[in-house]
Amino acid sequence: MFLKTNDLQCLLLYLDAFTDEEISYLYKQLNDMGKSMVFIQCEEVLEQKIPPQSLVLKETFQDKIFGPQKIIESAMDLTGFESYQMLVVSKSHQQLKPAINLPIGTVLYNKNPHILYEDIGHLPDLKVEEIEKIPQLFNLTTGYFSEIVTTYITQYKPLSNSGYVFRFFAQSEQTSVEMISAGRYFGPKHSLYESIQLSKRITKSKSETSQNNLFKSIYKPIIQFINEQNLVSGITRVPSRPEKADRLAPIVKMLSIELGFKDLSSNLICINNYPTHKNLGKEQRFINVRNQFKADLMEPLEHVVIIDDVFTTGATMLECAKTLYNAGVKKVTGVVLGVNQFADEFLDRYIVCENCGGRLHLRLNNKNRSAFYGCEHYHQHQCPTLSYGKGLNRMVTENSIKLANTLDKF
Repeated sequence: MFLKTNDLQCLLLYLDAFTDEEISYLYKQLNDMGKSMVFIQCEEVLEQKIPPQSLVLKETFQDKIFGPQKIIESAMDLTGFESYQMLVVSKSHQQLKPAINLPIGTVLYNKNPHILYEDIGHLPDLKVEEIEKIPQLFNLTTGYFSEIVTTYITQYKPLSNSGYVFRFFAQSEQTSVEMISAGRYFGPKHSLYESIQLSKRITKSKSETSQNNLFKSIYKPIIQFINEQNLVSGITRVPSRPEKADRLAPIVKMLSIELGFKDLSSNLICINNYPTHKNLGKEQRFINVRNQFKADLMEPLEHVVIIDDVFTTGATMLECAKTLYNAGVKKVTGVVLGVNQFADEFLDRYIVCENCGGRLHLRLNNKNRSAFYGCEHYHQHQCPTLSYGKGLNRMVTENSIKLANTLDKF
């Protein structure tokens, strides 16, 4: 889901690794749609066959060191478009990483179905594997599956019932698990936390069950797809510590009934109240959950799916998978609603109440699935609320790159 763009009008394309045929295809498609295109040429890359009279910007050594903001500002000056009307596309994840925290849309075009484990904390707005999907982004409301399905403009209808997922292999010294994630999770310290309903709904689900049916509707088609590729024997979840409510077990029960797979929640349990992961580093988390789970299976199973809500380091997921492997399971696949994104704590992204000047925060309606923006000083001033659509539009436009007094022309 594009949380920092709307009214897309311009594509910024890093030329390196794109073939002449791909460049020609994208140029023609966007030209036919009345959209603009700016090519970004890297210093060390040979000249490609760029269409005549194309808009071209050259990436400098300084751009590589300090990030692409200068290039984006130059593209804004060149085209007259705002940063929230632009989409930057590259075949290189490393190339996109510096742009991910900027107020511009980011898309990774890569035919490899898997994202590297070390890159999952810095994900672009979308990863597509087919070049034909790129022009479509200018006409469709799309994004990662869980982000789209959990975004309600009204209480009755989500933005869409379809979207993209991405895959990666979570690995430790002893275990490897193929993961399928339906989206990204932005924690409270991330600047996008007040923009995306998925993160708010995951937070809400930690204390109540109101989101269970919605989350089930995300897990279900993914598990059906997994089953088509490799028959599933049963479903379980990453179990909570004994002192905590087993939040995901009711969802596993619903999925098992509707899909006809064994419910293995009682077969995989957490046996100790190990310390919370909060404030622990990656290696400490793996140590923290070591030998904390137990699996009892009546018979060896071929393929088990484990669900969880948020994937951060994968410590608990991998420990659960290792426990199942040791109990005789031959294959384990993990499914999560979102992968935790590293917080951009130096960025401050917000909108203010027009009534009192206080900050507006994204809220979920307790009576239905709709969302809205409410003022932090509501109880003091009875400030009016703002619809999610209007609030997100303000969040996008008011936090874009401001060209005036920033562009140092070359």
